[in-house]
Amino acid sequence: MAQGAMDQVEASLEVISRTYEHVYPYFEGCTKHHLVICATLLFIHDVTEGSSPAPVSTALIEYHAFLEAFADLCFGDVTGMLRDSRVPRTLFLDVQRSLNVFNKALAAHREAWRYVGLASELKRQQTVRRSSTITSDLAGQKKRWREEMRQRSQIWKERAGPDAHSFLFEREEMDSLLEACNAWIDRLRHTLLVIILVGDIHSPHFPTNDQATHLGIAQMLERQRRLGLGPSEIYMPLTGRLRKSIGTSQPHQSLIKTVFNDGSEEMDVMVEIRPYSDTPATSVRQLTWYLSASSQSNAARPRITTHDGYNMLSLSCLGYIDDSSNARCLILFRSPQSHPWASIPPSLHDLIMKGWTAKLSLTQRFKTARTLAASVLDIHTSGSLHSSINSHNIPMMPRQLNDSEPSPFLLGWGVRPTPSNGPMALDPNFYHHQSSFGQSYLPPTTAQDIYSLGVVLLEIGLWTTMSTVFAKLLDTTPRFSAREEKAMFRKVNRVIMELAHGPDLPREMGVSYARVVQRCLVWNVEDVAESMLAFRKDVVDVLNVGCSL
Repeated sequence: MAQGAMDQVEASLEVISRTYEHVYPYFEGCTKHHLVICATLLFIHDVTEGSSPAPVSTALIEYHAFLEAFADLCFGDVTGMLRDSRVPRTLFLDVQRSLNVFNKALAAHREAWRYVGLASELKRQQTVRRSSTITSDLAGQKKRWREEMRQRSQIWKERAGPDAHSFLFEREEMDSLLEACNAWIDRLRHTLLVIILVGDIHSPHFPTNDQATHLGIAQMLERQRRLGLGPSEIYMPLTGRLRKSIGTSQPHQSLIKTVFNDGSEEMDVMVEIRPYSDTPATSVRQLTWYLSASSQSNAARPRITTHDGYNMLSLSCLGYIDDSSNARCLILFRSPQSHPWASIPPSLHDLIMKGWTAKLSLTQRFKTARTLAASVLDIHTSGSLHSSINSHNIPMMPRQLNDSEPSPFLLGWGVRPTPSNGPMALDPNFYHHQSSFGQSYLPPTTAQDIYSLGVVLLEIGLWTTMSTVFAKLLDTTPRFSAREEKAMFRKVNRVIMELAHGPDLPREMGVSYARVVQRCLVWNVEDVAESMLAFRKDVVDVLNVGCSL
């Protein structure tokens, strides 16, 4: 960006910047980036107003509102969350880095400021501003600043040639701009949620309802809150009827598609079966109460989304039916409208078992892997663990009616197992970390989930299941005892690591994908904040690059 253009931007923001620097003296770099980003977004909005589609204009305003709420919450003099000593420095640096790169992503559009050519006017305004006191009303300053943005955008439209407008503000360039904005807004949003989680920050630092709405984090805050609490007394099993009775011989790992009538309306649902022997009713009640927080709408998220962000893809949980006569609970999820009424969705395991005829395209396999990784990151950001990630627990369904290939919905959440002296099934343990293999009842960790994800990503990459890889072992040893678990883990893990480091995976998916799998299988980042930021960078973001192949 030309120095003259930068001088004009900084001059036009001087009074706001000086006011902010007085209030937040330790965050000068962050606030300057924030201010220039906001100015650029408003300038683009005003230049394109009336010529760009309404959703584009709305998205730009929403991005601006997010950044303003983010700055108020993080950089405030009294309630600034990044002032709290419990927030690790690594999170502050991540915010600083994100704002810096976000600012650079808008550099080409700030070149448009050179067309305004108001150097003398700016100099006059600069003199006026310097005579004002720093304690002047910030709201009034922002209002005058906003009017100046509007005036400059109008002058630009009058003076700029058609080539400049086409290069910077036509639909293709605006789509690229929105993609960049979405990516960095989502990154800032995720870092903010990590700050709230690891800092355990409460009033006066905790976001207000209005701030949470503008930031699009109300849903996640509710999930974080529910982890430390039990279900409320009014949270009870669902009352109503399923159109299709579910027999006791139905496999537990499959979802059953049917219709649920709660007495007032009918809705398409997917039903997950949980026998009491696997999951006590009290655990199901706790789990569904937590999952139902994700069913709440998040209206403040931008309407234009060019990627998934760092969000979990799962079905909306409606609650559970306590089927005590059959010693089981039935967890109900709202079915996506894209799914045919009468069919049972195949799992990722089922799809891979069909072989090359059902093999997803390379891009879709990257998207499936990226979606699963983002779902794991989302779960960990809420402070929770999945504890049962495997390809059996991932139904594959289209999100939209016109989707040509299915997407992975992560279900089948695990609960702490009941200790048993009997032999253990080998198949589910193919996906278990050493600390959770067999009857190892060590405290659950994020490393366990990440290891399990690594095994699933290996299956996606090689397009073969662990049950196929270990078919002979399953034939000879379908179950094993506690005495055999250490030796069994070493045998299973050795084969998995050989496949992850072998030539087939990079040949099929590329070196970067293979490194992601290898990284997941040996994950050992203990610090919670650093682990989530590293997982986002080294796993989710790396997989995201492959989604455009």
